Amino acid sequence: MKKTVVQKVIYILMTALLVVSCSDKTENVQVDTDPVIKQVRVTPNWNLAERDANYVEAEIYDPQGTADVKAVTVTIKNSTGTVLLTDSLFDDGAYFHPSDGDVIAGDGVFRNQFDAATDVDTSAGDYFIEINASDLDGNAAAEPGEAMVVFGYSYPVEFKNIQTPDTLKSGSDDRFFYVTLSHPKGIDAIKEVKFKLYNSTMTSILQESVMFNDGDFDKSGDVTAGDSVYSYRINKSFAAGRIGNYKILFESKDQFQKIEQSEAENIFLENEVGSIIQTSVPDQLQRPSSAILNVTVQDPQGLVDIDSVYFYSKKPDGTLAGNGMAFLMFDDGDYTNHGDTIAKDGIYSLRVQIGTSNAAGTYEFSFFMRDKVGHLTPATKELIEVQ
Repeated sequence: MKKTVVQKVIYILMTALLVVSCSDKTENVQVDTDPVIKQVRVTPNWNLAERDANYVEAEIYDPQGTADVKAVTVTIKNSTGTVLLTDSLFDDGAYFHPSDGDVIAGDGVFRNQFDAATDVDTSAGDYFIEINASDLDGNAAAEPGEAMVVFGYSYPVEFKNIQTPDTLKSGSDDRFFYVTLSHPKGIDAIKEVKFKLYNSTMTSILQESVMFNDGDFDKSGDVTAGDSVYSYRINKSFAAGRIGNYKILFESKDQFQKIEQSEAENIFLENEVGSIIQTSVPDQLQRPSSAILNVTVQDPQGLVDIDSVYFYSKKPDGTLAGNGMAFLMFDDGDYTNHGDTIAKDGIYSLRVQIGTSNAAGTYEFSFFMRDKVGHLTPATKELIEVQ
């Protein structure tokens, strides 16, 4: 059946309205076209003393793809706002610009490298970096990328003098490590000095500690604050858990994280066995009852060298209580569970229970102390009569 004239007119009007409606919706859709600077990475400290390659790097996102990015520029200013350098960053894998330091071409990461003194300025201080990006259509990043870098001088540090004991005798009085340093820009250019204690083959670091230049002799062993001598005080506990030959290496670090190391120094650490100096046990116990056994110990390397204090208990029939297992004693201040009163005072304690099932007779207690290098004291024996 043929359409009437009226039907045709209505059809044409509806089609026209639909087209206009779709056209309006299309015009209202907002499409981002501007490139975006997602992340900026820079070398944080630029060394004026050497011709180092300091990098400036920006990750750029463009809605039309990386190929749409036309230019990425970097501007470096001093603290007063004076522009000292304007240059470009590249995403070419260092193909067209071999010195730009870019690694992967076309990955959206734009990079270039600069020598502080030659390319920018020779004055130490804070400098500001601004990065801008534009595409082939003339669109520009709405927000620039920003970063701050520090210009300064990083010179090799000279170790002028090192003093360390060649032997730390067991139970020794306090001794000292001293290292005297020299830096062309003065001692303020040195940000940290530390020593590292190695095993004899230098395959393992056993301790790493910061040294001091604070003039606090009682704490650090340092005599004069702010001079060229860095100090570290060690006491007898330095040898806790250690015995034999070791090596010490000194290390300095400046604001650029540049590390200089000394030659290794030798040190021999003595470690002698400790001793049980007193036991406190009852002579007699009635069944049932409980008692606290106390053992006072000492060690030439200090209490930190003590690994364990324990005892064995031999019953009247000659067999060992606890199926022959050692009874561990405690110096933890836990009176409720262990019977110890004060933590870390060198008095080890254990509360024992004597029940009606325990045989009457004489019990022999053998007390031992072991240190952290494996030394074991001779047994200290005590007898308790159980009635």
